Amino acid sequence: MSAPKCEIEWVKPGTHETTPDTNEAFAYAICFSGEPKAFAICDEHIKRIPREGWFVVFAPITPEKLASTLAEVAVVTDAIRKAFPAEHGKILTTLRKASDHYSFQRWGMYVGVEPDGYIHT
Repeated sequence: MSAPKCEIEWVKPGTHETTPDTNEAFAYAICFSGEPKAFAICDEHIKRIPREGWFVVFAPITPEKLASTLAEVAVVTDAIRKAFPAEHGKILTTLRKASDHYSFQRWGMYVGVEPDGYIHT
C-alpha cells in the first residue's frame, strides 16, 4: 500500500484558488474546533500548523489508533463546549495536547482536561 498524500491544499495568494498537495504525508493533523477530523499532512504543511488549536499524530498510525484518538478529541471538545458554552470557540482555538491530557489558559490559570472529559485546574 502506498503512503497517503497530503490532504491540505495550497491557496494561491490573492485568490481563493486551491491546488492539491502531492507530497507524501507522514502525520495526521486534528483540528479541535468543529467535528474532529484527521487530515493527512506533509512535512511542509506541518511547519505551518499553529501549535494551539491543533493536535498532530505522527505516523505510522493504525486506523484503530486514529479512530480512538478522534473519539478522545470528541469527548474532550464536547466537555469544553458543555462547561464553557459562551467561550468554547475561543478556548478550542487555544487548546493544546500534552503527553497525557489537554490544556488551556483561563482566568490566568492553567486548566487541564483529561481524555475522559474531566476538567480540573
